[in-house]
Amino acid sequence: MKKLTRRLILILLSFASLLMPLPGWATLATEPVLKLETGQHTAPINRIDIDHEGRYAVTGSHDKTARIWSLPDGKLLTVLRPPVGEGHQGKVFAVAMSPDGNTVALGGWMSASDTDVIVYLFDRQTGRLRHRLTGLENAVLHLTFSPDGRYLAAGLGRDSGIRVWRMDDRELVLRDTDYKSDVYGLDFASDGRLAATSFDGSIRLYSAQFQRLAEQPAPDGQQPYGIVFSPGGERLAVGYHDTTNVSVFSAQTLQLEFAPDTAGITSGNLMTVAWSADGQALFAAGRYQDNGKIPVLRWAAAGRGARTVLPAAGNTIMSLKPYGRSGVIFAAADPAFGILDDRGQPVLIRGPEIPNLRGKHGSALTVSSDGSSVRFGLQQGEQQAVRFDLVDRRLQSQAPQTASLQPPRVEAPGIQVSDWQDAFAPKLNGTALALEPYEMSRSLAIAPDGQRFVLGADWSLRLFDKKGTELWQKPVPDVLWGVNISGDGRLLVAAYGDGTVRWHRLSDGEELLALFVHPDGKRWVLWTPQGYYDAAPGADRLIGWHVNRGPEQAADFYAAAQFQERFYRPAVIAQVLQTLDVNEAVRLAAAATSVAQSAPAPAVTAQQPPVIDIASPANGAEVSETQLTVTYHVRSPGGSPVKHITATANGRPIATGARTPLMSNDREETGTLALTLPAEDATIALLATTEFGQTSQPATLDVRWRGAADAHKPVLYLLAIGVRQYKTYDPLKFADRDAEEFIKRIQQQKGRLYKDVQVMPLLNEQADGRAIKKGFDWIRRQTTQHDVAIVFISGHGINDYQGEYYLLPHDVEAGDLYATGIAKSEINRVLNQTAGKLIIFLDTCYAGGAKRRSIKGGAQADINGVVNELAKAGQGAVVFASSTGNQVSVELDEFKHGAFTKALLEGLDGKADLLKDGFISTSELDAFVSQRVKELTNGEQMPTTVKPDTTPDLRLFVAPRI
Repeated sequence: MKKLTRRLILILLSFASLLMPLPGWATLATEPVLKLETGQHTAPINRIDIDHEGRYAVTGSHDKTARIWSLPDGKLLTVLRPPVGEGHQGKVFAVAMSPDGNTVALGGWMSASDTDVIVYLFDRQTGRLRHRLTGLENAVLHLTFSPDGRYLAAGLGRDSGIRVWRMDDRELVLRDTDYKSDVYGLDFASDGRLAATSFDGSIRLYSAQFQRLAEQPAPDGQQPYGIVFSPGGERLAVGYHDTTNVSVFSAQTLQLEFAPDTAGITSGNLMTVAWSADGQALFAAGRYQDNGKIPVLRWAAAGRGARTVLPAAGNTIMSLKPYGRSGVIFAAADPAFGILDDRGQPVLIRGPEIPNLRGKHGSALTVSSDGSSVRFGLQQGEQQAVRFDLVDRRLQSQAPQTASLQPPRVEAPGIQVSDWQDAFAPKLNGTALALEPYEMSRSLAIAPDGQRFVLGADWSLRLFDKKGTELWQKPVPDVLWGVNISGDGRLLVAAYGDGTVRWHRLSDGEELLALFVHPDGKRWVLWTPQGYYDAAPGADRLIGWHVNRGPEQAADFYAAAQFQERFYRPAVIAQVLQTLDVNEAVRLAAAATSVAQSAPAPAVTAQQPPVIDIASPANGAEVSETQLTVTYHVRSPGGSPVKHITATANGRPIATGARTPLMSNDREETGTLALTLPAEDATIALLATTEFGQTSQPATLDVRWRGAADAHKPVLYLLAIGVRQYKTYDPLKFADRDAEEFIKRIQQQKGRLYKDVQVMPLLNEQADGRAIKKGFDWIRRQTTQHDVAIVFISGHGINDYQGEYYLLPHDVEAGDLYATGIAKSEINRVLNQTAGKLIIFLDTCYAGGAKRRSIKGGAQADINGVVNELAKAGQGAVVFASSTGNQVSVELDEFKHGAFTKALLEGLDGKADLLKDGFISTSELDAFVSQRVKELTNGEQMPTTVKPDTTPDLRLFVAPRI
């Protein structure tokens, strides 16, 4: 098969984050691939398309996924996962959605062999791979459906030309290879004509029967890129990659009619174009920048009128499509996408959910002498600086620079590296250092011994000695925007374009750890290449395993949260930088905990969870009755029979029909469930569980309630536990008072949102082990699916040496934690059976006088794993935790409360009504409490809130007037 041209490489480089050189087509991965999953693309979005009605959008990205979004709210519905391999195999360059919204076509760097490039056809509703169009000779750069959905056209790389298939039988009806370069632009007219642009400089026009009607050199640039017919098919607009010109042609003769006004626009390009649906406006965008933003330009009077600049994105706008009557939807390399309405105002912006690690030079990437602490900006350079300490896995926001953290060394006697920053030809003492063709050097760090130095580049990480001899080279997942070497010379710390900071052994370049900090500044996840991880609350869903199922099937994806028992190993993570060897870290962690964790965790493929999707009804279905039948597909790749299909509505369990095991292999089965819905808009989630307890990712469906309003007011049930005094544990100061004041605030809600408020208070001596267990059971038995349950816990909690969390009742015995403490697993089991909406306030990591040695077999509590377990998708609990990781909760003598409860009470008194609408929601309470606790503790304590993806923002309380 032909390789891509060097010109295509440069074109791809100019779009967004740089690609590796393209030496050939990699084979599909046979082992699971560990990937980031933030709910948004993590690499540039290349294309966007929508259905005819504007209900759905599909985006395709270099991150090897395509994503289906609902419009105009921008909610993620489905992730399409083609088979992937190393390097570029699986990168999505092109997407198209059929006009009816049922079929999505994906193309790009996808092949089954060196001679067979593929276009994949996916079902939009389920994300299942339906068909493949094979036999292509080069990468697919653009895809588009005809307006009637009968045909699909593809533009290919190099001189491979275009293809058109008839969709009812997937027969090839046009194969035109009379092209001399890459085809980036294709569009159908309403009458079936087809137009194409190529980097060979020409524009081509085909009839509805796919005979070539005309060919014309593009007059205003050498690299015509985007091309679109006007809604009536009378004109063609063309944008260029190599200029800021835009041309409008006759769609019958290809004669130039006019050029929209681009006076004063001299930098970048306007490569992608779109007409508004009513034909009254013409849009264009690309790399042109205005006041630090990448705008969409709009010309009135069908392109002949005045030009308006509409700020849109932070990086190259790759794709435009009309939206609504005269609006536009765009996709950008940030990665981001959004909608500009008829007035040019943004009505949707889905921005990047990865930190911007560009410009990590000097003080923008500093490291401690042993490599265990790193400071960097979540935005370019030092902007929004955070510090992460691996010893206690603690994230500090607004982190100042300190003398204990050093920037990379870039000068040393005998090592004079020049042209190393954003340059193609770095030099050592005037002599060129070898990189790949078209690879750009980005970052430099000289080792403390002054004998070696590291270059970070677009596609590689390299160590050289002071003579310029390359000692090792490693391929990298993304552009290396910054590198640093620890003062002891053992570790290399690198900042990557995918938003990760990674630790490598300096001796051989092997990766040891990777850190991802979400731009929200709260969630972080830290993992080894083998998949052992530690994560802040809610962050165990930010990574997972992509598992190929061969070239003819969509891949599976499993979040790390689904393997918590196997791979959540904070003790291993804590040892990695000391040992510089993950296997040795596993051994040492096991020696300090339990024999059960002495061996490496089983492979992901050894015990794969089941997979489920919803076939019907369609997403967004309107219902007026509480009974709904859902059809689903389920399979069990791990081979264990599927025992249960459970359902939740807005995160809480609802009634389903009985089910018996169906399978013991990967054969797909179809079934139905009769669900009882709440009388409200709801997100329905189905989860499949095997007889060994393995649970699928949730398959979700949004339904809109159109029936009568539910006049039933819920009851609020509160279990409030506050333990200040312990028989065998040091006392706290205010835990019982925290619970008492919280009860008072909740009781004030009676007659407002809630018909009644029923409380079970368990304070001090009342909160013995037996009473607490009975309290959990009371919550489980009393709460119906119409009601709300709140559990408030203020007291001590610890982890045993196997990592199991225990809540300590008043009568816990120092020598018998296992018999007298209340284990996390026991709490989960009871609360998982609670039918109503469940909110948990957890304040069990106090510092005040707590001496963990009082409890035999106990260790400092690590709250992260507890919160992540309580907030699993199947349980649907919203969990407010007073702190993260190994942080302790602060008690404030001034207020006679813990800082967390003090902030919580202020919020319930009305300060958390941030929208000033008279109500307090979970998201408002989270935002207020988080900020207030940081203020009260001078940033020493960071509370967190976690809710399952299937649980919406909930109105919890009526806000008192302040």
